[in-house]
This record gives sequence, C-alpha cells and structure tokens, in this order.
Amino acid sequence: MNIRSLAGSASARVVVALVFILTGSFAAFGQQITGSIVGTVKDQQGAVVNTATVKATNLDTGFSRSAPANGYGEYRIDYLPVGRYTVEAVAPSFEHFVQKNVALDVDQTLTVNVTLTVGAATQTVTVTEAPPLVNTSDAVLGRTIEPDEIVGLPLVNRNVYSELSLTPGVMANNNSPTSNPSGTPTMTVGLASEDVQVNGSLDSGNGTVAFYLDGGNNITGMRNYGNPAPNPDAIDEFRVETNAFSAQYGQFSGAVVTVITKSGTNQFHGALFEFNRNTDFNAFGWNPSNNPITGTLVKAPYHRNNFGGTFGGPIKHDKAFFFFSYAGLREVQGGTVSGGVTPTAPERSGDFTADTFKVYMPGTKTQVDGTNSSPNCVVATLNCIPSALLDPTAANFLNVKNTIGVSVPLPTGVPVPSSGGGKYLTVYVTPTTENEYLGKYDENIGNKDHVAVTYFFKSTASTPSGGGNINWTGNQSKSDQTNANIGDVHTFGPSTANQAWLTFTRAMGGRVLIPVTGPGNQTLTSFGSNFLIQGPAGLPYLNIGAGFNTGNPNAGPVTGSDNYELRDVFSMTKGKHNLSLGGEYALDKTMFEANLNNYGDVTFATSAPTSTGNAIADFITGQTSAFEQDTTYINQFISK
Repeated sequence: MNIRSLAGSASARVVVALVFILTGSFAAFGQQITGSIVGTVKDQQGAVVNTATVKATNLDTGFSRSAPANGYGEYRIDYLPVGRYTVEAVAPSFEHFVQKNVALDVDQTLTVNVTLTVGAATQTVTVTEAPPLVNTSDAVLGRTIEPDEIVGLPLVNRNVYSELSLTPGVMANNNSPTSNPSGTPTMTVGLASEDVQVNGSLDSGNGTVAFYLDGGNNITGMRNYGNPAPNPDAIDEFRVETNAFSAQYGQFSGAVVTVITKSGTNQFHGALFEFNRNTDFNAFGWNPSNNPITGTLVKAPYHRNNFGGTFGGPIKHDKAFFFFSYAGLREVQGGTVSGGVTPTAPERSGDFTADTFKVYMPGTKTQVDGTNSSPNCVVATLNCIPSALLDPTAANFLNVKNTIGVSVPLPTGVPVPSSGGGKYLTVYVTPTTENEYLGKYDENIGNKDHVAVTYFFKSTASTPSGGGNINWTGNQSKSDQTNANIGDVHTFGPSTANQAWLTFTRAMGGRVLIPVTGPGNQTLTSFGSNFLIQGPAGLPYLNIGAGFNTGNPNAGPVTGSDNYELRDVFSMTKGKHNLSLGGEYALDKTMFEANLNNYGDVTFATSAPTSTGNAIADFITGQTSAFEQDTTYINQFISK
C-alpha cells in the first residue's frame, strides 16, 4: 500500500503570533532549546558595577558569548545552548572573576550573581560552588529531567516519555510503566504516539500537549498526539512545563514537552548498549480459567531486546561537531487465547448426533434427519444435518486442509454436548520491530552564529492479536516518523540576539489486516461467498453466538501528516527591560484513508428467523443473522 499525503496544493496562510513582552527586571521568556544566564554585578560593599563585561563559555564546545552590564549592574546572555559553562566577569580596577560549575538546562533562566573584588585584573577570584538552582526569574511551573535521571532512574521499557509521570500535575500517560508495562509501542490509529494529560486537560481523541524535538514541532496532525522521542542514550535532557509557560508556545494549553538531543563535543565519546528480557526469567502465571477442572500454569512468551549505540565528537575543534545514534527493538510477546468453542470434527460434516440439544430444520421446529443424505452420520440419523443444507462457504472456513491456508481450528479440549463444539485454547504472539536513527551537526560560525541540524527517523511495526477467542488474524500497525530541523542562534550585538528554526515533521502509518496475501487474497470471496469487499483484502470477522468469534481488528486507517514550520524569536535588552518578538509560519497536511470493517462482519445467532436453534449449526448451514460491511473513504485536512 502506498502511504503518502493526499493533500492538495492549496496556498497556506500564515499563522503568526506577534508577542511583545515588555517587563521590568529581565523577565524571562521561552527559548525552546536554549537557556539564559542573568545576574547582577556588584562589588564587596554591594554597590553595582556597571562597567563590567560578563562572558559565558561552554566547557564542551568552546562556544562563548559576552554581554555588558547595564546602568543597574545587570547583565543578560540569551540563547545559550544547554550544557556546562564557566562564567567570567571583568571590570576596570577589579580582579578577574570566574564562576565554575554552571549547569544550564533547556528553557532555563539561570541567575549567576557576581561579586567583584577591588584589585588588579591579572589576579583571579575563582568560585567553584555551583550557583543556586532556585528559579527566581519567572513563574513557570515545570520540571527538567536531567541526564543523571534519564540514565540513573529505572527505565524498564527504555522510553523517556515514561518519566513524564515524574512531573507534578501529570494525570495520565499512555507510556508510563503502569499504563504500558509491556513496553510495546502505543499505536493510535496506526501511529506510534504519546498521549499525556496534565492539570485537568482532557483526552477527547485530540492531544492538548505540545511536543518539540530540538526546537522543532514533534506532533502528528492526525490527532495532535506526540511523536516518539529518540532512545535515552541519545537524549541530553527534556523539560516539561505545565503552567505559565511563554506565549511562544501558543498551540496547546495543556503543557509543553521539549526534548533536547545530545551534541558532539571536543572529545570523542561513544557507547554501546543492550537490554534483554526473556521468557526464561519470567514466573509462571496462574490462570485456572483455561482449564476449569485442573487449572493450567501459563507462561506467556516474552522476548524483548533493546540494543544500539551512540558516537559523537569534533569535526573541527571548538567549531564543528557531530553526533550519531542508532537503536533497535526486537520484541515478541504473547498470551493465551481462551473462551472459544469451535466445532468438532463430526459437527463440521453436519453430525450433531453426539450432542444433547436438538438441531432443527432452518426456521422450523422440525428436528433435522439425515436419513439417506448424510453418510457421515453412522450412529443415528436424527440431529444429522442433510448434506444439501451444509453451506459450502462455511465448509471452507472449517476445512483445516483447504487451499486458503486459514481455517477455524479444531477444539483443543473435550466436546461439550450440551452446547456443541469443544473448548479451544492456544497462545498468540505479538512481534514488534523498531529501528531509529539520529544524526546531529553543530557548528559555531565565527562569534555570531551557532547552527544545529538534526535528522531523526524512526520506523515501528507491531502486530498484536486480532482480539478474538481463536487464532485468526490481527492488525499490523506500521508507522514511519521523520524529523528534520535546522536551528540558528545569531548574535547581532551584546544586547540583541535572534533564534530561528526551520522544521519538517512527517508521521505516516496505518493498520492492515494480516494475512493479506496468498491464494485468493484471503477474503470472503476466496472462501466461496458471493459478498465482494472494497479496499484491501482481509479475512472476515465471524461471530458465532456462544461459540467463537474471530475478533474485529479494524483495517485502517492509513493516515499521517506533513508539517512545515518556520519560527523566529528576536530578543533585545534595553536598560532594565527585555523585548521579545516572534513569528511563526506553519502548514500541516493531513490525510486519512479509512477501511474499517470493509472485509465483512458476519454474525450467526439463534435470534435469526431462519435459525436452527444452535449458533454453531447456524454457521454450518449458513443461516446468517446479520451482515455489516463498510466502504473505503478518504478525507483530507489542510491546516495553515
């Protein structure tokens, strides 16, 4: 199936938010993937020093920026990449000041106050104690998940979004260990997604939380849920802001989740990882319902292998850097399939003579009699369905040696004469495969620009059970995600800077029934039915009253979105005031092709006017009580 955007070429209109924030004493504003260092320069007597110049230098890349103190002794250095810094301050007639151990987080305004000592500039005062982490610059409520937490906290399923639940106010998280203990990718209409509710936000099929990856939009336009993030070894840190966040985050009201990937440094660094969970290490589960007489010990299949590696370093010392990451997931999970009652071998040929209930001629109260018409009924003739009443399509479904390769299985338990058939018990498996690639390039262009380019691709395929009580078919969900982002921080002068992003985000995926290929394409028609289906081939949904059902996994939708964004934020410091001006151009193209139960939904129940009095006998004789079939439809959405 070709999955591509079906959106037209209609012109886009600009979604622009011009935000002017003019406040006192350096009020903070959102910076998305960077942070700010601010503070006041004073002498030992507490008098402000308005002749000072303050410089922040990144210890890993050598990137540095400087800003002068204003007339009130205050300084501000905006749009600094996250990382470890040394802050230096110099002023005439004062000793050189050095503050070490400054750790700057994403979207953080860190206060580093400076106290200068009168003396010669050739002398240096060094402070090694880290500045306080208490946020005194803004009223934003949120939490930064630090690198030590990403690496050190238990992360059983290797999904960093599970740590969103560490933030106060997070009410529900579909990738938390509680909601998703198995770690199988959470698929929403065929797309791997993150759905989180914060501070009373609702989940009405549309997300209310904004997700960003290295400053670029990281949501799907289909339901506005978050797209997956890279593996934990590729992430530097991420931040969750739940209230009072900056006006530049204007798309959603619930919260803002910003993920920052690692960058290369002046030193080469690499790592390999593998995390394995295996059925052999799991305990038996007790599930007596599988065998109501003796009980059954069940150990469901579970094999999970996460593996990959990272590598990064310098291309040119203090100038250009690279970082690369790969991660793979190979997982097989399973569980028991129970509760179904399937026809016995004699019943498949119309022989109900071993059962205690009566089988009637369709739509009557006359018991069937197979005299001279059903040679398979060798014990008796009553309750033996005449050969002429046997439905050929049902016979193909029940024939384990048919050419289609798929059939209703024989019972695994003893027959149940009071209701017909026998109990069926088996195990299903759910294979999952993921591959992800991350590449990042950073460059300091002179003293004016810092450019970062990120490319992230992730492919996810998962095939859960179809949900029936016999092994029949399932949904294969397949999604591909692409994030391409270019960010630039340009310094015009000591008090003016600009940050811009150009982003492309694609999330395409869908659900198809399996198996979808093979002799006859495995549809109702290939089993001999006169019903024709529209859309892709798929096995039908069979619901046989109190007997068995094959599950009803919807085929489709095939969906996805292409999102294009250009965002820009300009910052200017003037005296005690800071001015922030931003704009955004966004175009989202979303497509939706739904198949639903186009394969046919067939029900057999004793409530049908032509019933034989038993649902299994109805199925064998083709006495359908209900039939439903959907047609394929396509929608296109363009949001600008």
